[in-house]
Amino acid sequence: MTDKLPRTLLEKALDLGGVEVARGLDFAPKASVQLTAINLHKRGLNVFPIPRGYKEPYLLRPLFFARLHRCGRECRIQHAPSFESIFEYQNIAVMMGRTSENLFAIDCDTQADFRGMGAELDRRGLSYWATKSAKGGHYFMRLAEGEAANNATLVGWKNVQIWGTRHFTVLPPSIHPSGVLYEWHTQDPYRLPIEEKPPLVSIQALDWLGVERATSGKKWEAPELLGLPAWTVNLSRNNRRILASAINGAITEGQRNFELTKPAYDIASLIDAGELNYQDGINLLEEAAEGVDYPLKDIRSTLRSAMNKNGLESARKGGKTQIAEWQKALEFARDYDWQGRSRHTDKAVFLACCERARLDVGAGSFRASQRELARLSNKTRKTVSKALHRLLQDDLLALARTDNSGANRFSFGGVTRKYPTNPTCSYSGVATSHQKTVKLPQTPAEKDVFGRLGAVSWAVYNYLLDNFAFSYKEIAEATKLNRQSVQRVLSRGKNTGLLIAHGLVIYNPAENSYKAELVSNEKLERISANLYYYAGGDYKSVLGKSEKRERGYTAERELRINSLFAGRMARDKRNYLNQSEAKT
Repeated sequence: MTDKLPRTLLEKALDLGGVEVARGLDFAPKASVQLTAINLHKRGLNVFPIPRGYKEPYLLRPLFFARLHRCGRECRIQHAPSFESIFEYQNIAVMMGRTSENLFAIDCDTQADFRGMGAELDRRGLSYWATKSAKGGHYFMRLAEGEAANNATLVGWKNVQIWGTRHFTVLPPSIHPSGVLYEWHTQDPYRLPIEEKPPLVSIQALDWLGVERATSGKKWEAPELLGLPAWTVNLSRNNRRILASAINGAITEGQRNFELTKPAYDIASLIDAGELNYQDGINLLEEAAEGVDYPLKDIRSTLRSAMNKNGLESARKGGKTQIAEWQKALEFARDYDWQGRSRHTDKAVFLACCERARLDVGAGSFRASQRELARLSNKTRKTVSKALHRLLQDDLLALARTDNSGANRFSFGGVTRKYPTNPTCSYSGVATSHQKTVKLPQTPAEKDVFGRLGAVSWAVYNYLLDNFAFSYKEIAEATKLNRQSVQRVLSRGKNTGLLIAHGLVIYNPAENSYKAELVSNEKLERISANLYYYAGGDYKSVLGKSEKRERGYTAERELRINSLFAGRMARDKRNYLNQSEAKT
């Protein structure tokens, strides 16, 4: 089939679509806007259509959080409308910020400013992508430290603005309302290697321009990184100093345990808030530990212990506040006597609601769609729906209202709010209480393993990470689990318990004690590779199951945006036709 294609079309198909196009899945000729959209979407940019001749978009808010869905080689979802069809006869724009890998634009309103800015960037050796518009142009880069803040009043540049978080910019080959065609000033990305993205720059390299990181608090000041990774800007200055000193071997043996605990808790707070990948955090801590000959097993244990504490906050934020509703709810979940066959599921979904409440503060209620709760609790949407119904019936949750996106907003019910609690931690990045607070599996490997081993295994494992135990009864009372359930996961007889069999818990016969072993991500992946579940008439390994489910949730969210665009575009077309008929 490919031999019948014109040479130029085949080259374009291979460049833009890869193998899926070369196999004959997508040979229909496309307009230049559609080709540009496919190309830039492959590079990680959040592109979307806008009406030709207008700058006002069809919709914006959903694009602050997700992109349009485009089918690739591995996509097996049957859906309409397709990514390409949405861009047919449209202009194209790109959303700045985190959904485009922290893309930001330097917007020049005049040709003089556009030329002057280009000369200044070149003089400083900064790479960029650039486009020309009817009056001026844009320079595009990605900020290494996070989303860029919008700034319309740059010192020394009257007609230049910085556009970052929640802002969009029109791209070539769109048509300006004046009729002028947007063009690429630098090389068209279509001719660049498909893995090449807009250049990544540090905020320090742009301090002369006034580029700032988007934050919800006070004005951000560029800190000294001391040779550490860019993400450590979110750590306190003291903890960056400790890590840099440890890497350079400048901490004595007597002080290393005390000193390394501080950045470990600060890093744990970032992981807990979803602002840092666990692997990046532990890699830096291990590098610091190696610099002062501190056992890697001990630093891993310290981080894991920190992640199991309640109410952690970054040490950069500082200050003390009253205990929040979500913190009260976490303590309630720990002490509540969950009943019934669905008690573990209900508890997991309730904990997911606590996490949503932590991320959505200040509104008196929290947004919690079934998709978001399913992602956090590692359950299916159907299971989450049933659990929410039970939690509402038991007055553990209350339905507040439905927000503009169609998702429900909840508040904690009367039973939860009446529970007496006290703050259990300071807000300096270090917890002050040793009382364990329940948590859900965090990493994909944890979700794979304990999604298969069950909620009892997860609860027992977490308890034994921080405590030695000498009997099933002791563990059952501490975790509020059934004694027989605890025995099943820890038994040493003919039917060896799951935690013992997989080496997650070690039994010491000399002391008749149980203690969980803090295992690496690699070991959890090896365990998950040997665990199976039955689906589709066959047994499949659980390795990668949570990531597959996560991809499904992401695709579902993206497909919703496709549908929203198609619906809005169809509505505008009907309105236009009705107006035309009325005029005639």
